[in-house]
Amino acid sequence: MAGEPGNHSSAIKELLASFDRAASLRDWIELRALVAADAVVADSRVLGLGTIGRDRWIQSLQFRAELVSDAALSVVRVLASSGHGQLRMMTIVGHFPDGSAFDNPFLAVMQCRDGQILRLEFFESSDEERARERFTELCQPVRP
Repeated sequence: MAGEPGNHSSAIKELLASFDRAASLRDWIELRALVAADAVVADSRVLGLGTIGRDRWIQSLQFRAELVSDAALSVVRVLASSGHGQLRMMTIVGHFPDGSAFDNPFLAVMQCRDGQILRLEFFESSDEERARERFTELCQPVRP
């Protein structure tokens, strides 16, 4: 049944799998459809983007794709999951224009509702405690 937690978790997994596919294929139109128009992207990494909206975030991805044509985003592992989102260890790997390789691991909290991503929060890979706290705040069901 739709109200059962397992079905919500399955819907979140499907949504985030679609997000992963769109990001890896650089399908900006599909990515825009999966992330809510009023979504917030809060990037607290040292060289992060700060707090921005969906369109500016997607523009930053497009810019990165132009600069680093082989940049690839991947999910290293899911650290926590609920019917409202996920906490993931992710990485971006690729090569700078001079040929030197890079690997940029980070944590992502992804809050979802009604078939879209509402909020993305990015943390340094060393900041797992803070990322878990945000996951709990954003993605755990409210109990009466």
